[in-house]
Amino acid sequence: GPHWEAEDGSRIVGRVQARAEAPRPGAIPWLLLAAQPVGGPGRFAEVSQVQRVDTEGGGPPAQACTPASAGATARVPYRADYLLYAS
Repeated sequence: GPHWEAEDGSRIVGRVQARAEAPRPGAIPWLLLAAQPVGGPGRFAEVSQVQRVDTEGGGPPAQACTPASAGATARVPYRADYLLYAS
């Protein structure tokens, strides 16, 4: 799953708990993630949940995948706010 790592070495990995369609067309879903600490003590050590909200973009690329485009890179811009909650 998605992960975050602080400069102090603390790290968390997210697992989807809930999902909601984004209000903006073409935006990736809003998520509530359970956060599992997988690093040492530090900034992220007490984070228990992460919420992804206010997303823009991030949907599939406009151009379809075809044998001719195999191996090509498609960049899909997106932005989101991530809220981290500690117990």
